Amino acid sequence: TQGICGPYASLLLADAGARVIKVEPPEGDYARNFGGPMVDGVSATFFHLNRNKEGVRLDIREPKDRQRLLDILKNADVFIEEAGNRRLKRLGLSYQDLERVNPGLVHCTISAHGTKGPLRNQPASELTLQAMSDHLATLGVSGEEPVRMGPDMASLGTSLFVANSILGALYHKWRTGEGQLISLNLLDTLIHQKGFTWTSMVGPDAWNGHSENYFNPPHHGYRTADQPILLSAAGGFSPGPSEQFAALLKTLKMEEYLEHPLFQRPAREIMGFGGEGTLSFEAMPIWEKAFKSWKSEELLDLLNSLGSNSSLVNSYEQLFAHPQMDAIGMVREMNHPTLGKVKCLMSPWKLDGVPKATPEPYVEEGIR
Repeated sequence: TQGICGPYASLLLADAGARVIKVEPPEGDYARNFGGPMVDGVSATFFHLNRNKEGVRLDIREPKDRQRLLDILKNADVFIEEAGNRRLKRLGLSYQDLERVNPGLVHCTISAHGTKGPLRNQPASELTLQAMSDHLATLGVSGEEPVRMGPDMASLGTSLFVANSILGALYHKWRTGEGQLISLNLLDTLIHQKGFTWTSMVGPDAWNGHSENYFNPPHHGYRTADQPILLSAAGGFSPGPSEQFAALLKTLKMEEYLEHPLFQRPAREIMGFGGEGTLSFEAMPIWEKAFKSWKSEELLDLLNSLGSNSSLVNSYEQLFAHPQMDAIGMVREMNHPTLGKVKCLMSPWKLDGVPKATPEPYVEEGIR
């Protein structure tokens, strides 16, 4: 596999203890040329997606290299590919061919639109998949032009399903000794992710339903003396002003608003980004006027002591400077032979009693 989807799935498996052998084409994974920071002439995206793996470049159109791949697969537990069954069948590498070589092999094929239907051979991009799966319909501001999700959720989301389905297939193999053919596609992933949103709507393309907060305009937080925060209600879901809400107004020296008509609404409607219509946006400048003399951390301590679950709106630097990052242990250092120490983001699971994965650089043996 190349790019993001397959390599991220195999990175998750590597972090779970798997030995991963990455097979690149002779010219290398196209992710080596992804834009952004370059590390020794290689994209940082490729660098971090392919740590803890061994690499080999093979031209599977050539009999010698094709045989080398078959030799690797004879003893493999899992084969992940994005080449497609039609191409692999021509080369004698289809699931049926490989099953004869290794009956217990778990063969996972990843495609854009699936292996059947009129789009089975149609290439796709993150943007075209988001557009086709209706994700653009409810992103942005209602009544204005749609926008795409920033992260590559088709690729990243499918990676999680790839890893999950492979673990299920390996459990089946452990019980029965049988291999398995797994088919996943990026369109299915986006439709599955959108499914919960559709079930909450009166009409699938309407911006309403019980999850209205998903469809409010973009929110950039409330300004404080130093750093924006995301505000949520003090006193929770009380139907009217609560004791906690009144205590908050007094502490912020906002007693004048105790009788204000807008502040007679439930706190959840005028704090944060929920509520009916534009009430929270009408109240926003009032809150920000009071917040401007408060440091964000002190303000959060106050809010959360009164039943709120407000949080910081972090930049990258602010996130990684926060002590919580040390506590959760997501960042570990890799010793690289030419770059020295490189920080890596690890997989989010913590297994008690199992040694933590140690990040190691990608090791490529070259073409042989």
